[in-house]
Amino acid sequence: MAVEVAPGPTDATMLLLSGTGIERALAGVRTEFTIQSRDTFGNLKQDSADVYDVAIESESRGRLGGDVSDLGGGKYAARYTATQSGEYNVRVSLGVEASRVVGRLRVDAGEAYGPMCEGVGFAFEGGGAGESLEGVVVLRDVYGNA
Repeated sequence: MAVEVAPGPTDATMLLLSGTGIERALAGVRTEFTIQSRDTFGNLKQDSADVYDVAIESESRGRLGGDVSDLGGGKYAARYTATQSGEYNVRVSLGVEASRVVGRLRVDAGEAYGPMCEGVGFAFEGGGAGESLEGVVVLRDVYGNA
């Protein structure tokens, strides 16, 4: 006689998280990571009965919510799009009871966008023929991030 042991209730402290979206993102690029539900003993959940909320948070930039979709087999895809570069906490909530910071995220500026870039220095203020002038081009993405 075989005995099958089913996983217990999902434990928010035992989640298995994977994907680069926990640590790095580019401004304006939809980013994702995967959540795998587990019980208190680390057993993988196979059902899709959990309800997750995902947010990236910063004291200076506020809170940005994400979307979570069920991939089946106890796995969920969490997606978000950040538009401001900087450091954020990644927070995952299981229902209304369990919420915790699961990672530290760095959002980098996106691809340089010409109309948002600026020139700084004498080279951009004029000069005469044969003069050696210095200047710096500050590259910014479409959201103004340098």
